Amino acid sequence: FLFAEILPHNWTFGHVYGEEEANRMEEERKKVDDNEDKEKAKSDEEKKKEREEEEEVKRKKEEEEKKRKKEEDRNKKEEERKKKEEEKEKERKKKTSDAAAGSSESESESSEEEDEDEEKTNRERDLFIAQLYKYHEERNTPINKAPCWGGMDLDLHRFYRLVVRYGGFKKVCDSNRWKRILSKLGLDASGVQPINLKKAYSRYLEDFHSTYVQLGWSLDLLSTKLVSGGRSAKKVIDYGY
Repeated sequence: FLFAEILPHNWTFGHVYGEEEANRMEEERKKVDDNEDKEKAKSDEEKKKEREEEEEVKRKKEEEEKKRKKEEDRNKKEEERKKKEEEKEKERKKKTSDAAAGSSESESESSEEEDEDEEKTNRERDLFIAQLYKYHEERNTPINKAPCWGGMDLDLHRFYRLVVRYGGFKKVCDSNRWKRILSKLGLDASGVQPINLKKAYSRYLEDFHSTYVQLGWSLDLLSTKLVSGGRSAKKVIDYGY
């Protein structure tokens, strides 16, 4: 109460301790405040650093976890891919094996069919040649020897078939297909000319074909018999007269 009575209303430490002491005390107070601020800033900095370190550790753990999961997913996908490839390879091998087996069977069947076709063609050729020779013998125009050009015999059966396939003698003449038939017979390198084929057909097959058409012969329905004589026995048609 005494101080309150004797000190002015707006008093300071200078009024009590003197101006110099008051300044010193103020400086000390500021130093204390500064130290407290520094300590607080240091503490805040350390706490911030700790939080950052914790966050860094957490981030690294999360990244490692992501990498681990990613690696697991990659390994899983790789295993699935390998498994699919193995299944595909097994399927491919199975198909290859089945195809090989099927091909072998197909080749075997095809070979058998080719043998049967060749046997049938040879049989038809024998029947055709036999009836052709008999036809000319009975008309006193025997075929002593089939045409031979450049060392290659003319296959009269195949020759006849090709002319029929291209529409017959008249149509082949009109469309001038003798050169193509020559090539089909494999005689284009023999030196023979298309006109020679035309003459050969006229000589050996034209009249024969006319009779063939008139009688309605079919190589698949020929009745056969053996022909005796100087020639070797052949299967021939029964002309019906």
